[in-house]
Amino acid sequence: MGVGQSLGLPPGSGPHQVGCTDVMADHTREGSFFRLYYPCKPEEGVEEQPLWIPKSEYVVGLADYMSLNKRWCVPLLNLVFGSFRVPVSWNAPLIPGRRFPLIIFSHGLGAFRTLYSAVCLAMASHGFLVAAVEHRDQSACATYHYQKGPPESPHGTLHEEWVYYRRLEQGEKEFKLRNCQVHQRVEECVRALDLLSDINSGKSIPDTLQCRFDMASLKDCMDLQQVGVMGHSFGGATSLVALVKDTRFSGTVHKNHTDFAFLTGALLSRFIETRGRLEAEKALEITTRAALAFLHRHLDLEADFDRWDALVEGKGDDDVIPNAPSCLSSL
Repeated sequence: MGVGQSLGLPPGSGPHQVGCTDVMADHTREGSFFRLYYPCKPEEGVEEQPLWIPKSEYVVGLADYMSLNKRWCVPLLNLVFGSFRVPVSWNAPLIPGRRFPLIIFSHGLGAFRTLYSAVCLAMASHGFLVAAVEHRDQSACATYHYQKGPPESPHGTLHEEWVYYRRLEQGEKEFKLRNCQVHQRVEECVRALDLLSDINSGKSIPDTLQCRFDMASLKDCMDLQQVGVMGHSFGGATSLVALVKDTRFSGTVHKNHTDFAFLTGALLSRFIETRGRLEAEKALEITTRAALAFLHRHLDLEADFDRWDALVEGKGDDDVIPNAPSCLSSL
């Protein structure tokens, strides 16, 4: 972030305005939960931009994941990050009459579905549908589902049930825990793809969150022959395993790649190490272009994203390590 620039997430770099909505199909922990970013119609009267941190429980989870004193750090994190909004049109109508390639995005350890909004909306602005899954394997700093109330409660009453990050217990082998988690994560990515395939075919799904987005507008809008899976850090490992487990996936792309890089000033970033030496905008530009070129190569897209092919090989930019496609392989 350059000197004098205000903090905030950048808008998408592509030609499309971006909309987003949250999808929770089936209220249980086994259901699918993701944020969907998509190219939208520019219209007046759409709902305001969504908060970057949707609920205060995520701040509690972040403080706990970063081993910070929750008593003073939760109010501080709320103060610093609580007012940031994602530069998208909430529940805006999808661009009609077109089919878009689909990306399933898997977040890293200690993250949640909105923490990579900059990357996801950048991809959507270039003509992709991006489903950012929120994992419920206890690798997210916090997530939630719904439980039915007790028998005496009003019929159909649901209440939030929160699931927080699980640390390794003393003497526990990390591989055993992470291996179990990564396989659950892959199942959640596959479940999201299955759900989106159903939506694409015109099936109606339960709308637990009642976000007022017209799900029927997604019918026949996805090119399911062009499906990629992307992830960051532990999400990168999830993407690789997903490629092995489900042949419908074709492709895959550390805190400098999260939204924290855009939302923390120099002083705070030194305290919680959210930014590297590379400018956040430059890192996002390289990541987005390399990912687009990679997806172009493997999804046979008609767009001209191949003009950035050199980045996939770690070439063509002074800020890319030669012969090391780090933007796509940082696991």
